[in-house]
Amino acid sequence: MLASMLVLTSCFKDEGNYDYDEMNPPHWLYDQNSPSVIYARAGEEAVFDAGKLFVWDNDSAQREKEVRYEWILNGKVVGEGKTFKVASADLMKAADVKEYTSSGSGGTPGVCAVIEKNTDVKYMGCIQVYFTEKYTSDNWFVLTERNAETAIAALCKKIVTENGVKKENYEVTPDAYAEANEGKKIPGRPVSMNWAYDKHVGSQGSITVITDQGGYELSASDMSLYSQINGEQFLDGTPANFSLVARADCDADGMSVPATFLAGADGRIFSRVMSKNYLGGKYLTEPYFVDEKGYKVTRFGNTLYGTRMIPCYDEKNRRIMIASVNTRQEVVDGEYIMLSTTSLKPLLQPSPKVSVQAMPEGTEVLYLGVTNHVPNYTRGCIHYTMVYNLPGEAHTRVSDFSVYVATSTTNTSDNFSSSFLLENAPKLSASSKILSSGATQRGSYPGTAFSGKVLYYSVNNELYYVHRTPVAGKPQQHELKKFEMPEGVSITSPISCLALSPLYCDELLVGCENGDLFIINVNVLDDPELVYQCNLGGKVMAAQQLGGRAPSADRFNN
Repeated sequence: MLASMLVLTSCFKDEGNYDYDEMNPPHWLYDQNSPSVIYARAGEEAVFDAGKLFVWDNDSAQREKEVRYEWILNGKVVGEGKTFKVASADLMKAADVKEYTSSGSGGTPGVCAVIEKNTDVKYMGCIQVYFTEKYTSDNWFVLTERNAETAIAALCKKIVTENGVKKENYEVTPDAYAEANEGKKIPGRPVSMNWAYDKHVGSQGSITVITDQGGYELSASDMSLYSQINGEQFLDGTPANFSLVARADCDADGMSVPATFLAGADGRIFSRVMSKNYLGGKYLTEPYFVDEKGYKVTRFGNTLYGTRMIPCYDEKNRRIMIASVNTRQEVVDGEYIMLSTTSLKPLLQPSPKVSVQAMPEGTEVLYLGVTNHVPNYTRGCIHYTMVYNLPGEAHTRVSDFSVYVATSTTNTSDNFSSSFLLENAPKLSASSKILSSGATQRGSYPGTAFSGKVLYYSVNNELYYVHRTPVAGKPQQHELKKFEMPEGVSITSPISCLALSPLYCDELLVGCENGDLFIINVNVLDDPELVYQCNLGGKVMAAQQLGGRAPSADRFNN
């Protein structure tokens, strides 16, 4: 008790023998509950700038002399100074980060430490670094033909601030393949382009560019050449007289494995089946045998991610066929195993609104793709739209049919299908570009013109659309209109490419023969907004956007 009294008394007799310094901490400019984000893109420099994180409330010039800076990432000091730049690869090494930031993760945590030189007192600001590959979600790849040569332009989305307003912009690399492959060109003239989920090629999958000299698989992460689709990828060597013109893929899902279909210029189809982790599997050197009639398929229709059915048109017999992956369970040596095989089957049953077999001589099928305008979406079915010219009709016809996923057979009791003529535009031809969507995602714009119910088509330099407004139990309603470009924007060259962002279908890409390219927000069809415009210096042939891989998103096989 005596000792306690002495201690207490000593506190009362404190005469203030301390030195007091006035605190002047940083005034942070961001919400401390949400770290400031820094992007470190492969092949570029990451920029660390404390000036964007805080300001001094008093005497900033003097305070800068009194402090120093450390940037700490993943628990390691990776740099010093108020601002500094570092190559992304070197930053990953310094922070001991082994992989690029995966989709949906929060990046790599870190801090900006502002340190008093005299006292070592630290003021900490939170940062989050996203290590991204060179090309990633929301980036576009655009296939162009320039002076009979093939090029791929990369459009990387950037968010810029103009007059205090944030808006989308794009950084354009006119020939991303040449940049990534020591200035080399892709041999030949362009024919088509395909995106596949191919995880064995890279985290962003693969881009296959098909020219009149072959098929070239590229890593979508950086546009580096992965392989050529030739002899070594086939079980018994390249098929005789093989000239690749189209590719389509089925992704792995809970029941099946990934598979790839190739179409040759002579209409033969070849396929491969891979393991669920995208390993193994070679293309069969022998083409599919369907029946004694034979077949000719040179294009694949659009489907959805994860959907195991790809529509295609047999030009020889004028019938619809379905390429698919089939998985069945079998008992081998007393154990249950899952076996997956590919198939190519003609649709045999008639559809209520359209003939899917033995179409009239002279029929010209221009487009096949998934659609999502059907109310009370028929259970177990995928709905398709076909755009075609029938002999004797003055206008192009649009018809719908649906197919059961389990059996690849036509739904003969489909009461929601429709068939009508595009009477508001001249008759479409092979030069017309046509695009429908089966996407079910609505994004953040409920009640607007959901793109899953829209069919776009072009005639020369004019763009049209069909907007479906179905009501359950009633005949299909549709509105045919000319698409009015945003104010001040005009298309002066024939349209050579149409593409949609695959997840929400909220952005429409329009490419032209003279190289003009427009990206348009189409959430409100009657009031579209121009997002970006440029000229790529060559005919726009096809476009694919990365990201948005979900069963509700589109896979466009353009």
